[in-house]
Amino acid sequence: MLHYILATCVLMASALATPQSALEVDYARSYIVAKAKKGGLLRFLGHEHGVVAGAWSAVVVFDEQDLESARISVEVAAPELLIDTVEARALAGVDPDGPNDEQVAEIRATMLSDEQLDAEQFPLIRFDSSRVRLRGDGGLRLDGTLTIHGIPRVVAIDAALERRDGGYVVSGGFEIKLRDFGIEPVSMGGVVKVSNDLEIKFEIYAVPADDPGERREGKDPQD
Repeated sequence: MLHYILATCVLMASALATPQSALEVDYARSYIVAKAKKGGLLRFLGHEHGVVAGAWSAVVVFDEQDLESARISVEVAAPELLIDTVEARALAGVDPDGPNDEQVAEIRATMLSDEQLDAEQFPLIRFDSSRVRLRGDGGLRLDGTLTIHGIPRVVAIDAALERRDGGYVVSGGFEIKLRDFGIEPVSMGGVVKVSNDLEIKFEIYAVPADDPGERREGKDPQD
């Protein structure tokens, strides 16, 4: 049901764009991942964690002749976040030897609980760009609002744009403070905990959509 809602949002938003400027996201070649660092006095005892978006949708409206008119919106299903899978740890760039399966299940349950993301109450993580600016080095600066845990915060994201295989790749990364979104970093015995800093990286590959009615739906964890 949540996957259907995400896909419907994509189709409705895309209908606002002209076919010439609408892009179709290839979710098999795209990803959104977060890296949770270690913190606390005994951080050397803990693990860094990789969290990948298992179900997400994006709307990309783009005109190569007018980059500053671009619009990007992304929705991630919080209940479908996957932590410390092989893919998540590889994309996050952390040690492949992470916690065991039992620990992962416990960490994920805590992450989604009402003490952290409260995924049942706030099932969507969302980013909406408000302005796209060209940087002096040819990259992009995406200004917008990131909403996590029901709390919106203004963010500025540095991104790169490149042509690839007949399409476009928008990639970048930024950091957020968990406490800015009302989330207290998880602690273990009060000494080993996740850092307040969370790194988020993304790569979105999209191609011109000849027919908006044939858009792919958002990435589903069962795909």
